[in-house]
Amino acid sequence: MKQKCYIWGTRLKEDADGNTNEYEEMCTLIAQHEYILMRMHLASLQEKSDIESQIVSAICLILNQKNEKRFQEQIYCLPPDIVSMALSDHPNGEFISPKTNKEFRVEDYPSFIPFIDRKKLTSHPYIFAPVCHSGHWWLWLINTTKRKMSYT
Repeated sequence: MKQKCYIWGTRLKEDADGNTNEYEEMCTLIAQHEYILMRMHLASLQEKSDIESQIVSAICLILNQKNEKRFQEQIYCLPPDIVSMALSDHPNGEFISPKTNKEFRVEDYPSFIPFIDRKKLTSHPYIFAPVCHSGHWWLWLINTTKRKMSYT
């Protein structure tokens, strides 16, 4: 059954006019805000495909809602779209706002605020930050109590 669901969710179809069903909405995750996944996002799970950031974001949203003590109290997964936007806005690695000359603030990215649980972001000692660089996914692990970062 799993295999049938996988094939159904990832296979793109083309009609006689050359149109595909890649933009068909497949599911909606209800997190801090609604998050819609389309067939093209699920299709990125196929072999030899680049995984879409929306899939990784969905995984983060699911982990953040997981009813397990470790995720409820210690680990917060930051959606990769937010991480990518912050990195692209600060190419030299200095997270100082050119407008205010102060440190990076979440408020600088209002379109992502609905997808961030600010309470968990500030209270959890570990932050997972998935980052896609040069077509390869990395997981940055941030220990906020020790103010250290590592990656895998």
